[in-house]
Amino acid sequence: MTKKRKKLGKRPVRSAQKSILLFHDMRVEEDFELCAQRMFEVVRGAARRFPGRPRRMILTVQGHRNDLGAFDHDAFEIMQEFGSGFLLCYLTEFTHPYFTLKNNRKQREDIPDVLEITPPEDGSGSSFDYWGFARRQREFISDPRSSRPTLRAIADYLGRDTSCQICWRKPVERAHAVPESLGGSNDVRNFALLCTYHHREAPDIADAEAFWRWIDYVYDRDAHMRPEVGIPGFVFEASPWNELIGVDDEGKPGTETDENLFRRKLRIELTHLYGWGPEEFSRLESIGIDQEFHRVRRGATGRHRGVGRKVSTYAWAYNTALVRFREIEKIKEERASEK
Repeated sequence: MTKKRKKLGKRPVRSAQKSILLFHDMRVEEDFELCAQRMFEVVRGAARRFPGRPRRMILTVQGHRNDLGAFDHDAFEIMQEFGSGFLLCYLTEFTHPYFTLKNNRKQREDIPDVLEITPPEDGSGSSFDYWGFARRQREFISDPRSSRPTLRAIADYLGRDTSCQICWRKPVERAHAVPESLGGSNDVRNFALLCTYHHREAPDIADAEAFWRWIDYVYDRDAHMRPEVGIPGFVFEASPWNELIGVDDEGKPGTETDENLFRRKLRIELTHLYGWGPEEFSRLESIGIDQEFHRVRRGATGRHRGVGRKVSTYAWAYNTALVRFREIEKIKEERASEK
């Protein structure tokens, strides 16, 4: 007796959507606020472009080490509080240098349009001391060495090769985030690798975070100077920065005087790096701003490599002077209202 075999139908195929892989590299230039904003924009952009698709994010970190060699406060907060605590609900998976976290719930799609970051209520933020001009550096316990670290040691800390962090060119020089003349140390965390051109442009200030923010800003500003990936030796011809300040491709000014060119560069940096608008620029005519600027310049800036004036140093000093001036006005208004 022969048994009849049952015809087996094909198993239904599940129509699983392919996941979107997102990546962000927290460079040493990025602090918590800047890194969080960029990670948020990456996730929000992916959600708008590929709605409903599973999103997996990988975070890597360059530098950002504390005195014990572990990740510093900014990097730890990005991984723990922001990535795991806030961003994970909008992802299916989040991977950072310590481990991978999976979202056990359904991935949310209601990503807000704007990310609002508020400073800690306990006042533990790391803002610059605008009144005492105390230097702000990333390392709390600096390496007491008197000699400077090697280029290789700095590159290893930064997680890169020994090329300029901005234009990728060689050779490079060791650039202090906070100059020695302003109390900066020879700790490897207090150094950037810059070519001669960008080293001469870098700010000489007592605020390490502002120095790294300037590196991040110029990295985008001077993108035309970097060789295109895959084409060794190729450099972009177009120079948006040169077009803005009115110079030719070799950086030589046209008919403008050196003073006018300096002022034009200063205005551009205040606009694009510090977010100045018409209201802020109108304050420059105030005698009070000028007085505060000279106080800041004397108390929290230095002079390096024989460069008398630097656009980057002056821009930071003017922005710091504006903060001080606004605080003074606020105090005066409060005192006047009490009378």
